[in-house]
Amino acid sequence: METAHKASRVFSFPWPTKMLMPDQAKLGPRSMTITKKTLFGISSTVEEVDYERISSVRTVMRVFTAAVVVETYGGAIADLSLVRMTRPGARRMAEQVRMRLPSAAPQPHAPQPKPPMAAPPHPGTRIA
Repeated sequence: METAHKASRVFSFPWPTKMLMPDQAKLGPRSMTITKKTLFGISSTVEEVDYERISSVRTVMRVFTAAVVVETYGGAIADLSLVRMTRPGARRMAEQVRMRLPSAAPQPHAPQPKPPMAAPPHPGTRIA
């Protein structure tokens, strides 16, 4: 199931392209894609990263807005971010990304070692 999150149009005021076509993140089953449009949609930047490559997800809270910053392993690509989001929207998106990370998947239970057996009673003691 794919989930989409968008930056706020209200907080993108001075930038007309961001007001008409806000940045958005799509959370797919195996990867997340962040799309940022510029020049009234003529140009765009699309960044995609597999959940296995994500090392951390941060939520940066500002006075009126928030941002979600996704850091990856290896440093091959710069941090991915979606800025000018509403604060509840940023919290929701960060939580959904964290839930999709492989480290959040339930791990199979390893067999637990059996507790050591109680020592046998001393030969000279009586058991009642």
